[in-house]
Amino acid sequence: MTMNNLAVGGPYWDVPVGRKDSKTASLELANSDIPTPDQGLLPLITKFFEKGLSVTDMVALVGAHTIGMARCVNFRDRILGDDFKLTLHYNPASELYINKLKSTCAKCATSPVTGSTVISSVAKQTFCGV
Repeated sequence: MTMNNLAVGGPYWDVPVGRKDSKTASLELANSDIPTPDQGLLPLITKFFEKGLSVTDMVALVGAHTIGMARCVNFRDRILGDDFKLTLHYNPASELYINKLKSTCAKCATSPVTGSTVISSVAKQTFCGV
């Protein structure tokens, strides 16, 4: 579990120490099994399900990696692309927030690796119903 996930009250489970999947390490194999920032919901759910994890587990683990700061390169295409649309039911504050993210990420377009932004304006959020 990530430290950020625990800090905001996300679910917790013990992880045994030691490897049981291999006696050797492979960067290529490890990276082939890590979700990418551009994967959609169904591939993510499938990948986690294949590991014996639930949708709740997936939300906690994937979401915990986006608490606080995130690199614009990981979500810029989703908010700056031609096909970006607000959902039918949205909070007006979301539009202000999206515009702030668009402005911040547009500034770092020439440096996709280093550009990052605060993606949470609330210091501590909690998981509800998890």
